[in-house]
Amino acid sequence: MTRFLVLLVAFGTSGCFFYDSRWGEATKSQQRVAEHHMPEGLASEPGEAPVDGPGTACSTELRLRVHDASSVSASTRGHGFAEVVARANQVLAPDLGACLTLSEVRPWKQVAATASLEAQLAELEQLDGGEGVDLVVGIGAPTQLLTFSFSQLGVAEFLGKHLVLRSASDAAELEAIESAFPDLDAKARSELYAKRKLHKATVLLLHELGHTLGAIHTTQRTELMYPSYSADMNGFSESTRALLRISLESRESATERGVSSTRAARMLELLKSTPSGTWNLQDFEARLKVLETMAAAPPRTTSAKAASGLAPADQAAYDEAARLLDAKRSKEAWARAKPLFDRYLGSYEVQDLRCKIAMELGGDWETARQECEPLMRLTRASTAPEPAR
Repeated sequence: MTRFLVLLVAFGTSGCFFYDSRWGEATKSQQRVAEHHMPEGLASEPGEAPVDGPGTACSTELRLRVHDASSVSASTRGHGFAEVVARANQVLAPDLGACLTLSEVRPWKQVAATASLEAQLAELEQLDGGEGVDLVVGIGAPTQLLTFSFSQLGVAEFLGKHLVLRSASDAAELEAIESAFPDLDAKARSELYAKRKLHKATVLLLHELGHTLGAIHTTQRTELMYPSYSADMNGFSESTRALLRISLESRESATERGVSSTRAARMLELLKSTPSGTWNLQDFEARLKVLETMAAAPPRTTSAKAASGLAPADQAAYDEAARLLDAKRSKEAWARAKPLFDRYLGSYEVQDLRCKIAMELGGDWETARQECEPLMRLTRASTAPEPAR
């Protein structure tokens, strides 16, 4: 009953939701409501063919490496993540000249499968630094709730490379559709379910991708950056597209960390010049502060030797521990590197190794999180913003 009421509220947001059974018209009434609430198309032009890789419309290629948790493999294959990517390209190619391509799909044995989305994002960042690709996507454990809030469906590193998408609670939505439309035949209910599922998965990917490229929440319900999902969502607003174009024009190579101050300054200027009421006020104020910090930051060094500052003996211990970790000898790596952890709390390299070994050792997430906390503090201190949803 609760799921049925949730669906009624969701469907009722854009119009009246009732069945006229006074004259035996229940089935026709339900058909009309179902047709009205079929998801909007996402292509810029109706009937446009899917774009599933670089082509004439794509001046920028964004390579994805996907980590798929085994617990959700079946539900993601129901529509196929490749199809979700192709649908997303129907928006990205004509609007931004960009295309997503699937570089690789790996299984993901999550340590933090039942933890918060932020914890899952932190785990993904430690698992895969994003070398050789533009974006790292984690398909995490599904929520058991029938929800339309993006804050419960996904999370992304603002102006970063990592995002985690939760699989939709497919069984819950299918049950709700069957309860809401009992007089429709099975084929009609299945079609409604399949279209809503694919649309929701595509919109979620585009929403979180938007955050990695610097987009913030808007006040327009049909726009892809609105904080809650709607079947009426059909594209990015012009203001959002302007932000994304800046990001795509000057996006750093896959081997660099951080965000350039030049790009941050341009995005900051655009945000400030946009008419009031365009952006979600809370998100606008938070991201404004982040961009101001980034715009004022000096150029970041990429020299590992200059950044480490380890004594010769400690550098040797660090190098040996890293080799042991690469050889999957995580217990030996931990024993070799442990004396360095408290000695070099300000070293990104040492604390990164600490976190990686802790994650490789397995165990409960709380223990791993404690070992990763020094790294997360360093990351936040180096202008990495809070995750966006």
